[in-house]
Amino acid sequence: LLDAPKLGRFDYIGCVGVLHHLPDPDAGFRALAEALAPGGGIGLMVYAPYGRTGVYPLQSAFRRLLTRDAPHEKVRLARAVLEALPPTNWFLKNELLGDHRASDAGLHDLLLHARDRPYTVAELAAALERAGLAATGWLEPARYDPLRYLPDLPEIQERVAALDPLARMALAEELAGNFKTHVLYAARPGEAKAAAPTSPEDVPHLRGVPSAALGREIARRGRLKITVDGLDFTVEIPRACAPLAALVDGRRSLGEIARAAGLDWLAFAARWRGLWEPLTGFNLIHLSRGARR
Repeated sequence: LLDAPKLGRFDYIGCVGVLHHLPDPDAGFRALAEALAPGGGIGLMVYAPYGRTGVYPLQSAFRRLLTRDAPHEKVRLARAVLEALPPTNWFLKNELLGDHRASDAGLHDLLLHARDRPYTVAELAAALERAGLAATGWLEPARYDPLRYLPDLPEIQERVAALDPLARMALAEELAGNFKTHVLYAARPGEAKAAAPTSPEDVPHLRGVPSAALGREIARRGRLKITVDGLDFTVEIPRACAPLAALVDGRRSLGEIARAAGLDWLAFAARWRGLWEPLTGFNLIHLSRGARR
């Protein structure tokens, strides 16, 4: 990663699960920025602290206990320690964590990694700024709305409205308590490419949601229940969007869906927005240019 600038300039860089393990994460952010071509962008993921409550004290404890052991021995002893932890330990109370149960590699990455630096929203924004970058979009943006976690009171809404956008996101993170990662796109300030307007050639793909079942749920209830990291959200979706949802199969383009629904492009675009905006808020629908088979 730190040698990225030597490899040339890139229009797009994807960086997942690396920066938070570097001895000097700021150097990694700077290297990514230096490797960007003009107008280029970065997709990145870093760990977040609150959803990983209990991880960092246990990492420290294992460093005290297991520093000199071989990796396989560390895993064996770490599992024995986990079995003996008192019920007051915060790691045991965190139901969002499961990598250690899935595999030895998952346990090692979660609890035995030599370096693991999590970022709050504010800390990540500051790290990007130090590297000459700025966030251009955060995945699952609906989760970063603090009003989803607050009482519906005018005085609360006024206080939230007075905060700048980054402070609102930071407030949401603090209130929700379940963010284990932050996933976002970044670019140099002023160089972010505007998202291409939705066109009839774009092909929508649902993520983990069967289209037929989605269409039936919208037609029946006019809303959708979404569960993310232990929290339930309800999003309103107009019932008129149900036939469109049922037609999303990863092969039909938006133009083909419009024709199948008997809508001209302008009427379709207006109706499609009622489905697209709630689902993109939770990263449940993507677009590609061409089908993914």
